[in-house]
Amino acid sequence: MAPELRAGGEPTAASDQYALCLTLKECLGRVPRRLERIVRRGLAEKPADRYPTMDALVGALAAATEPRWPRVAGLLAFAAVVAAAVVWALPEAPQPPVVDAVDPCDEPRARMEGLWNPARKQRLRADIIDGGLARGELLSERLQARLDEQARRWIEMRTQLCRDAGEDRAIAARRIACLEEGYDELDEFLATVGQAERAVLQQVEWLSYGLTSPARCAADAPISLLPSPDPAVREEVARARRELREASAMADDGRLDGALASVRAIEATARRVGYVPLEAAALSDEANMLMMSGDLAGSRARLEAAVELAEASGDDTRRAMVLVNLVVLVGVGYWDPDTALAYAARARPLVERLQLPILAGELWRAEGQALLYKGDAVQARDRLERALDVWDRTLVGDHDATMATLNFLGATVQQLGAWEAADDYQRRAHEMATRLHGEHHPTTAAFLRDWANNVLNRAEAAEAPDERERLGRLALAKADRAVGDLEASLGPENPEVAQGQLTRCRTLWVLQELGSAASACEQALAVLRRAHGADSPLLTESLLVLGVVQHARGELGPAHAALAEALTRGATGDPTLLADVQFELAKVLGQLGQSRRAVELARTARPALAADARTGKTLAELDAWLAARRPARRARPPAK
Repeated sequence: MAPELRAGGEPTAASDQYALCLTLKECLGRVPRRLERIVRRGLAEKPADRYPTMDALVGALAAATEPRWPRVAGLLAFAAVVAAAVVWALPEAPQPPVVDAVDPCDEPRARMEGLWNPARKQRLRADIIDGGLARGELLSERLQARLDEQARRWIEMRTQLCRDAGEDRAIAARRIACLEEGYDELDEFLATVGQAERAVLQQVEWLSYGLTSPARCAADAPISLLPSPDPAVREEVARARRELREASAMADDGRLDGALASVRAIEATARRVGYVPLEAAALSDEANMLMMSGDLAGSRARLEAAVELAEASGDDTRRAMVLVNLVVLVGVGYWDPDTALAYAARARPLVERLQLPILAGELWRAEGQALLYKGDAVQARDRLERALDVWDRTLVGDHDATMATLNFLGATVQQLGAWEAADDYQRRAHEMATRLHGEHHPTTAAFLRDWANNVLNRAEAAEAPDERERLGRLALAKADRAVGDLEASLGPENPEVAQGQLTRCRTLWVLQELGSAASACEQALAVLRRAHGADSPLLTESLLVLGVVQHARGELGPAHAALAEALTRGATGDPTLLADVQFELAKVLGQLGQSRRAVELARTARPALAADARTGKTLAELDAWLAARRPARRARPPAK
């Protein structure tokens, strides 16, 4: 059957040509060399690339065979009539006396078995196991089971569409086009795995989640959400999907500007042809790229739009994945764990229904991360350990997901006072990043920066001055290396570099190198202002740290300005961070002689500090500060 007929199109002279050339090829077994070019043209994928008419095809065959087969033109003309009769399936057409009739509705099964068969399954298994991946056999078995089910449902639905003559032709054509899109995606997926390097094989199960499910092509799907059966539009969509994969590769290589330009052009194509699933995929990818560039507001807007489009198109897998990304972005980037946990609650039923273990693990990790930032270290540890258990059962050795979970577990158990365990988790995360990405890769550098923060927090908690100094120097060495590698990879204007400078600032403050600390804070703040805007709540932490350093240097005016701005920026953010700002500003105001305002601010800060188990030391300091400012009671005069 010609490709355009498989897509639901009407029979034409061009499809008759295809049928004739396919019959010749199958009957002859091996096409003679003198006919090969002619038959190949008749089997062209696009109708426009075939002969202009059936007569032109027959003439070309006759010319190529006339010296050896004078009657070929007459025989081929007769064959053309037979082929046309087969295509139209006329009930009164006589059956050929020798050739058995073939049920055209058996073709979907034959095509899928040609693509996904025991030999192909064995190659997939070998590709994964030979890639040197731990638990490769488990991965290949799980992946084969998923693809077996996908192939079974594809054959069932495609065959049913062939047999059901009563279905509306326009809807049937779109459903066929949807199934053909899934077939082409599976073909490309299998080819990708066969050529993949080890780094790509690690993501092979994630990649399989992006395959179009036959369920999306069901009879009850809105017609506007199914692809166009027009071959030209289908080719345009297929090209756009290839370009989307190329754009993601560009972004991974650090070429974000080109990747963003490409993905936005794909969004425009999706809207022009009216294909919602493609637009949802492009929006999701654009959101990830914007997150990489530091544009958190733009990323959040694209993710929320992608959730709506994925829901409209019935793509529950994409909707769940985007919701998980929103949990991470809002919980971490915006420091809004309550909203992040609300997104997690929306994702949980989808993930449980889909029964995709990696997606379940990713949601446990993201939810644990949000709970960590909320200050609930006990529940965060529970979620993160569940995620690590999923990774241990399902992933294939070193993996970015495992690495991130180890990193967050380090931060979590640190809040519970388990310093040695925290250091071990973050050492393992950094070592895994080095094996996966290389020593100086920005991902490795970011994990090294997080490890430096862990050591710094331990230094701040140390009672002995010598231990505080030792840990501070260790943290500074890690932070210096991290900032150098991040700046070399991402450039000095990237927010990741600014976060590294902020770690350096805090460390230098602990070491009482206040001039260098102020310089590092000012560098971080300047980059974050340019990246997020002058009014962004994301400036709060850097303004707080700068104000603390300036206060320690005795610069009360600059410290007051930085902390007052932090108070404004943090008004709608994390309440514990805001309480820290209020207390630090109160201390500055007290020294500036504004005692009443200082005491008011400190009292305002107290409830948030009392509600957060992490801030016991700060709360004790605040209570002592307030007690020192209570007016002394007048002694009662002695009784007469």
